[in-house]
Amino acid sequence: MRAIVCEGTGGPEVMKISDTVDLPQCNQNEVLLKIEATAVNRADTLQRKGKYPPPRGVTDIIGLECVGYKTDPKTLQVDKSKLFMTLLSGGGYAQQYQYSSFKIQFRYAKVHYSHLMPVPKGLVLEEIAAIPEVWLTAFQLLHKVGNGQSGETALVLAAASGVGTSLIQLAKKNKMNVIAVASNQEKLNLCKFQNILEYTNKKGVDVILDPILASNFDYNMKSIGMDSRWVMYGTMGGLKVENANFTNLILKRGQILVSTLRNRTDEYKAQLIKDFSSACIQQFEMKRLKPIVDRVMKLSEVQQAHEIIEKNQNAGKIILINDL
Repeated sequence: MRAIVCEGTGGPEVMKISDTVDLPQCNQNEVLLKIEATAVNRADTLQRKGKYPPPRGVTDIIGLECVGYKTDPKTLQVDKSKLFMTLLSGGGYAQQYQYSSFKIQFRYAKVHYSHLMPVPKGLVLEEIAAIPEVWLTAFQLLHKVGNGQSGETALVLAAASGVGTSLIQLAKKNKMNVIAVASNQEKLNLCKFQNILEYTNKKGVDVILDPILASNFDYNMKSIGMDSRWVMYGTMGGLKVENANFTNLILKRGQILVSTLRNRTDEYKAQLIKDFSSACIQQFEMKRLKPIVDRVMKLSEVQQAHEIIEKNQNAGKIILINDL
């Protein structure tokens, strides 16, 4: 099959179209998906550089999410009766993807792993493709890690990113106050358009959702409130902080929490997907939640898409429609 592969590590130019990628071999507990669309995540750029390798046993093909149809692994006949969206550990930049959905029976325990999600009604393909990775990440950060509560104030950094726009909407849905921080006024205008930019009255914030780290460290440290949770999930602004002063964190009884999603267990992801689907799918259908799409590109234009992400020129998700 055809797929985007990396010929070594480095800049976007290392990504090439290959015609010699083996079709994933499914066992009785696996489903083959024909991918219709995927999306670019900042983690994809890190993997391309060799800084975010896939978990052991996972394909080297980049791509953490997709939308597609079930396909018979023997005949390759596509079942277009139902479209699915799913979270992946890798392989989204391919024409077809092997997806694990299996049951284990041991003594009296029966465990079902399923990462396939129902597609919200009324959304177009590019909107659906903008959901899995960033919305599940945001849901995990806000509810599972940051424990955001109604009436609290959340500080969302990189607010115009895919995860940022999702975090803002989820926080507002949870009746939280939101302070949105973005890299330029145009991106802040997007946040204002979503009616989500609010400020606190100098008492500090309860939850910080931070993919920046080093370059925003002092700003965040001054912003924390009593018993606040500072959730770090990226290092866009650097990893090392010189002469870091933790006095305010200690005085405010603050917590620093760190989270990723890709290397979580299948059991954890299955429960996360179940909780997210229950809480949010209907909200998408009722237009109370909205995937933010920056632009739609072809999968063959993936090099350009990575350049846009790395220059922070996007506000929302970049969707890749499969044209391989």
